[in-house]
Amino acid sequence: MKQRQRKQKIEQISTLCISLLYYFLTLTACESGYWGNGCLSKCQCRENSVGCDPVTGQCVCEAGFTGDHCEKSELTSFEKT
Repeated sequence: MKQRQRKQKIEQISTLCISLLYYFLTLTACESGYWGNGCLSKCQCRENSVGCDPVTGQCVCEAGFTGDHCEKSELTSFEKT
């Protein structure tokens, strides 16, 4: 029984270590305009953004703009293309 418990503990610790490693790799500061693991993904935000989240790639819009790519003005229904 102790052997089995020891094996389970090792597996739990290994899983935790892998999770922490992935977490720290995704926290690496990316150059502006890039995001993700290794900063290999390019942000798809429009000019109405202040950039994108370095982990998720989600656009951070300037005040007055919304949308997945900051393409919608909150003041009008006009969409920039």
